[in-house]
Amino acid sequence: MKIVNIEKMKEIDKRAYEKYKINEILLMENAAISSYNLLKENFKLKKEKIFIICGIGNNGGDGLALARKLYSENFNVSYYIIGNEEKYSQISKINLEILKNINIKREKDYEEGLEKATLIIDAIFGIGLRRNIEGEYFEIINKINNSNKKIVSLDIPSGINGDNGKIMGTAVKSTYTIAFGALKYGNILYPGCEYNGEISLSKISFPVENYNDIKTNINLPLEIPLRNENSHKDSFGKVVFLAGSKKYLGAPIFSTMGFLKSGGGYARLITSKSIINILSTNAKEIVYFGMSENESGGISFKNIDKIKEIFLQNKMIVVGPGISITEDNRKIIREIINLDVPILFDADALTIISKDINILYNRKNKTILTPHLGELSRLLNISIEKINKNRVEICKEFAVKYGVILVVKIARTEIYYPNGEIFINLSGNSALATAGSGDVLTGVIASQYILGLSIEEAVRQGVFLHGFTADIIAKNKGKDGVIASDLLEYLPIAMKKIRKNYNKILKKYSIKNY
Repeated sequence: MKIVNIEKMKEIDKRAYEKYKINEILLMENAAISSYNLLKENFKLKKEKIFIICGIGNNGGDGLALARKLYSENFNVSYYIIGNEEKYSQISKINLEILKNINIKREKDYEEGLEKATLIIDAIFGIGLRRNIEGEYFEIINKINNSNKKIVSLDIPSGINGDNGKIMGTAVKSTYTIAFGALKYGNILYPGCEYNGEISLSKISFPVENYNDIKTNINLPLEIPLRNENSHKDSFGKVVFLAGSKKYLGAPIFSTMGFLKSGGGYARLITSKSIINILSTNAKEIVYFGMSENESGGISFKNIDKIKEIFLQNKMIVVGPGISITEDNRKIIREIINLDVPILFDADALTIISKDINILYNRKNKTILTPHLGELSRLLNISIEKINKNRVEICKEFAVKYGVILVVKIARTEIYYPNGEIFINLSGNSALATAGSGDVLTGVIASQYILGLSIEEAVRQGVFLHGFTADIIAKNKGKDGVIASDLLEYLPIAMKKIRKNYNKILKKYSIKNY
């Protein structure tokens, strides 16, 4: 399911009527029909008093066309225009002229219209908004929100920036939103996505080819490869973790056990020798390789030959959870960076790489980076505030430039690929905002690769599964007090659900089409 920024949406619109000769008024008509179908399916329209508030852009034109459609089906509908109607485009003027000719009630006072209405249609701004809302527009949106009525927004709730989800002063808090043509980033990213209510999509009859160059999608679950019954631990093994130090004892356990609990068969852990007795008390299932230590209790660079030997015996490497930021680890990472095996770098490894970013050019195989926003800021050498103003484009450019798979761990995790593809994940919730959650994710991604998915697919599936597990936990236990150990406990349950009810889960996390 495709996601676009405003520039791309305008390009798609333009291509539709210039290349495919789809008339603009036909697109507006299709938007009105799909909106009508959503309303008919979700509301008892015969009992509703529908009030459509129209701005003076094409979003307002969509509202006018919808008013005509509702009136033709004999529903109780009225409308209000905010702004100078002389500024309407030609196609919007056509719809307005029809409304005047068929005598649909036009409210002179929007407050009176709001008071009488039981269902409000927001057709004020759509994707055209570029500056903060003020004046009469600010007032009307706040009164819509305070009306305690059902609200349906056309394309995107008015007040949401379509490129980044930012609230432009204020925004309509909708019950339903129907996006036209394609989902916008503002429909999907926080905080804008919290204003959608339930969201659906209408492609308004765009041809399939019109979407071919869109590289951003919703991250939907993949089918997990079947486990061969005639298998052994090495069939689902061959992953090694370089993790942990005297300072951080939890991270290596969460990472390696995340691997085992999501389908991995044989987890190997390279860590400081002195902490193995402590770790093995909590994770007996791990195969440990104890290494001599430096003064701070981290792995010494003197072990590099042994580390490389172990690494090359494995199908995938995970480096970083809890290793500490030391000169020894900086040297280790410089030595292993050019190994011809997939490597996932997380946590302290990311901070080390951020100080020597060009070593990523030395990679010979797939590279996965899994930063939270603080680590991302260090990798990019840009403040979090600046990143969030244009995060999608900045992260895409970084992934392409350095040839890495970048997993940005935020409320809706974003995955960026070296070929410019982007996936935005919708599974998960605030229960994941807990220490160790990110460590678990590293193991989950590794397990999905070992089970038979490609590296690219394993990242997508790992991110979805991680969030899906949190959704199961939230349903069973709530979101408060959830810890990383809960994720480990529920991962096998999540795996079972995806295997058993794949189509049902796929439908649940998909956006409905009209």
